[in-house]
Amino acid sequence: MAEFLGDIAGMLEIFAVAAGLVLLHRASKEAPAKLLQAAGVLLIVGGLVAGACTGWYWFQYRAAGDFERAMPMHSMMMSAPAPSPAAVTE
Repeated sequence: MAEFLGDIAGMLEIFAVAAGLVLLHRASKEAPAKLLQAAGVLLIVGGLVAGACTGWYWFQYRAAGDFERAMPMHSMMMSAPAPSPAAVTE
């Protein structure tokens, strides 16, 4: 399950880069389109930086073995559950 979260984030980053390329293409068709050019460059750079970050964490989680299980386990998940509010007031 955790592996698919990284894959979904990767697809969103690819979508951001593609949208940036579309904006740059539209900006080249229109005369003074500085805002479209700036938005396109921002989407491309942001998508690439976010993709690098997601890829790095994806490989870190894979190396730690978190993709071996359906859901990653943390030490906080192993502790006793907190008492419910109804049990505290009684």
